Amino acid sequence: MDSLDERRPGVLPNGSPSAASGLIHGTGEMADLIRTYPWETSILGPIDRWPSSLICMLNVVLGSPLAAAIYWGPSLIFLGNDESVRMIGGRPSEVLALPAEILWGSEWPRIQVRLQAILDTGESFHGHDACFALPRAGKSNEIFVNYSVSPIYHDGLVAGVFRSLQETTESVLAMRALAESDARLRMALSAGKSVGVWDWHIHTNTVFSDETVASFYGIDPIAAAAGTSNLLYERMVHKDDLVVLGDAIMACITTGVDFSVDYRVRQTDDSCRWIRSMGRCVYDEKGHARRVTGVKLDVTGQRSEDPMATLPRNLFPEGEANAPPPAVSAFIAATINLLTEFPAEIKLRLVPGENATQIILRVAESDLGKLVGKGGRIIRSVRTLLYTVAAKCQHRFTIDVESTTKPWDLR
Repeated sequence: MDSLDERRPGVLPNGSPSAASGLIHGTGEMADLIRTYPWETSILGPIDRWPSSLICMLNVVLGSPLAAAIYWGPSLIFLGNDESVRMIGGRPSEVLALPAEILWGSEWPRIQVRLQAILDTGESFHGHDACFALPRAGKSNEIFVNYSVSPIYHDGLVAGVFRSLQETTESVLAMRALAESDARLRMALSAGKSVGVWDWHIHTNTVFSDETVASFYGIDPIAAAAGTSNLLYERMVHKDDLVVLGDAIMACITTGVDFSVDYRVRQTDDSCRWIRSMGRCVYDEKGHARRVTGVKLDVTGQRSEDPMATLPRNLFPEGEANAPPPAVSAFIAATINLLTEFPAEIKLRLVPGENATQIILRVAESDLGKLVGKGGRIIRSVRTLLYTVAAKCQHRFTIDVESTTKPWDLR
């Protein structure tokens, strides 16, 4: 058997058609078709005469979970996997071995520039959310992809191009729909001055808001529209309401449940304006929180100056000697208002302990699952947040939830 060094560089040894077909690995319709295709009648010639660099890269393509393909030779002959053919929109027998110019049709002028640059210079390219019109189901359809294209060398020269695609159409269209929805909402609200739109980008801690929200906080409207630090907004919130607002937003991010919370914003004349903030969290395709967006309303005319006015009237029993501090009470109220449908039915009991005070919430049967969450996910998040709030009060509190149908355990 000849050693690799004795073979002609870059060319596989001669062999029978069955032996040549055995050089192509992978499963799927395209892999089977490539193994049985009459290559001796094509411009590429028999498989057993293909360069080893082409064979190696083709096996990489056929084993890739992404839409991967090779364009080989001066005519840029197409060799791809099943996912690549699915994305293009053709049938394997229709697209295999086609020159790139024919394969891409009306999109060829755009693509030719990139592919030719790779052949001439060996430079790689990549792009994100690029739009292409591809013939799917007999008609042209726009798709969006992240792409990467790189040179394949043979005998020191660029002989082909390796290309991989990852479709992002769904996420791009979702973001478009969200942007259009935001735009329609802004237009609908622009007629009034008591309701405004805001959008907090979590990772940069930047808030984008319209003129109405900017006026609530005394922030320059041009700067607010361009995006300003969230710290500029926080410093105008009444110090007694910062925890309530922060906990409501954190609960929204943690649980995915929309929030609504009232709080005070200090004005330049030392008065306070009551603001109702409502919003929801927007997550990326991996489930990571990216933005919190919503509306803010001026509800000063509907509110008193009592910071505990948001609490359900029957939440804390009258004369309770061990009532929690205001910050803890406000956190519990914000959690209840956010997660329950029947806050008026909630009863609360405090059980002092040696190391902590236990808070027992008795809620309507239909609200029990909303506070506990699947597998206890929501109540665990509430306990974590309560621990953080209570730490500032130098006392430990725990919280448990049960149905109003269960009798009190008075032990």
